Amino acid sequence: MNPWSKKQIGMVVLTLFCFILCGLSGCSQEAKKERHWKRAEKYFSENKLREAIIEYKNVIQIDPNHATARHKLGLAFLGTGQFREAFSELSKSLELN
Repeated sequence: MNPWSKKQIGMVVLTLFCFILCGLSGCSQEAKKERHWKRAEKYFSENKLREAIIEYKNVIQIDPNHATARHKLGLAFLGTGQFREAFSELSKSLELN
């Protein structure tokens, strides 16, 4: 006789699936962050500050403690005349460093 019941096998498979899924989502978030970061830097260097702001915000949404993204977001806000937002982000970047 088989010492494993169908229910036990199902639970083992489900648990393994969850571990794999969790591991992949971590890699996926890091890859997304890197993609947004590269786009933000490209837009910033081309002085497309509104587009850069969107991408820096995407980076920060994934990693709220990304001090450099907050600093660059503050500079982009400054360049678009959004002084309150610039002050807020630059202050946060200093707190994180």
